[in-house]
Amino acid sequence: MLARYKCHGVEWVDITSPREEDLAVVERDFHIHPLVLEELTAPSLRSKVDVYQNFLYVILHFPIPRHGRG
Repeated sequence: MLARYKCHGVEWVDITSPREEDLAVVERDFHIHPLVLEELTAPSLRSKVDVYQNFLYVILHFPIPRHGRG
């Protein structure tokens, strides 16, 4: 799923479980490096930030609370 958010000239693109169509849109609209696109096809185990000339590539992991446990 791909979602876009714009604020004050900055665009955040949120991709969860990307499909081929989502990756094609990102490649077309943002000219993302092929290695980054390839990395988007597999689950990541760690958070990370890579700085490129025209964009930041950020992977964030958030804990999900499970109610009824504990």
